[in-house]
Amino acid sequence: MEAMLAYTNHAAQQIIKALLLKEQVSFPATWYVGFFTADPGAAGELTDEIADPAYTRLEVNWSAPKYSEELGTHSDNVYEIEFDEAGVSWGEITHVGMLDAETAGTMWLKGPLVESKVIGKGDFARFPAGRLVFLLQRLPAQGVE
Repeated sequence: MEAMLAYTNHAAQQIIKALLLKEQVSFPATWYVGFFTADPGAAGELTDEIADPAYTRLEVNWSAPKYSEELGTHSDNVYEIEFDEAGVSWGEITHVGMLDAETAGTMWLKGPLVESKVIGKGDFARFPAGRLVFLLQRLPAQGVE
């Protein structure tokens, strides 16, 4: 599985507060990845997260920032992330979210899977190292008018 992540409204607000308004902002000490069967939207809604007693969000360790011509400045998952065996069918997983808590919490990053995946009872879902990527959008080369 592979996904490219962008920030939610909440994350954008925190970034503006920290960078432009010089306010103290608390960023999560631990990040958790969760699966969703629909787009959580810019607000990072949790309503379409997987509902399975065997499902839990998993901790993600991010790489130091790196640069490539293809992606620009980005960070990716350092280690493989493998979820426990599905106890029930999860249906078609279309999106992932990065959250600040193992349960409930706030979504900071979200994005569609490069290819959606149907997870049936007894299946496993995983991200190999380097396949969950967060990048910041670059401005167009011509600049802003």
